[in-house]
Amino acid sequence: MSALAVAPPTPAAPRMTPEEFLQLPDEGRGYELVDGQLKERAVSMKPSRTGIRMATRLELWCETNTPAWIVGSDASFRCFPADTDRIRRADVAVILYERLTLEQYETKGFILVRPDLVVEVISPNDVASDITRKRKEWLAAGVKLLWIVDPEDQSVHAYEPGKRPLVYEAADELPGEPVLPGFKVIVGDLFKLPVPPA
Repeated sequence: MSALAVAPPTPAAPRMTPEEFLQLPDEGRGYELVDGQLKERAVSMKPSRTGIRMATRLELWCETNTPAWIVGSDASFRCFPADTDRIRRADVAVILYERLTLEQYETKGFILVRPDLVVEVISPNDVASDITRKRKEWLAAGVKLLWIVDPEDQSVHAYEPGKRPLVYEAADELPGEPVLPGFKVIVGDLFKLPVPPA
């Protein structure tokens, strides 16, 4: 009786360091570093545009209300106590002005200050387990408010540490509390299409 052939185990990819990550073209733009491995962030047009619409509203409101640093999906955050080598990117992130110095703003490389507010926009190729993991990582890092935006069903799930998530539909106003008291945006406005010329 012949023994069945057993395929040799596939060797694990070498673990990448954050320093090696920065040496990638464009400092790893389009990727995150999770468990020492590159993770691609493939974002299609609809989620990208939704993120920009959210960032625009946050930027305009903060200019005249609560000063804050607003960054987009190219910013790399290295602010996770559970894994100091982990690098994540948010579609939009808000850091209140007093929590980040001008010197830190000018520093190249990773942002070491955790955001106060994170916006993650779901893309068609996102896996539910990956979204859940990322949500847990942001909240464990100390993010005070997390919005997970779904362009397909035009909704936003809002998370705060220790609280039940709230769901906002297209007709609802999404509030910025506790990070940006007074900020509000109609959820459906995030998904409006351009108006064609007359």
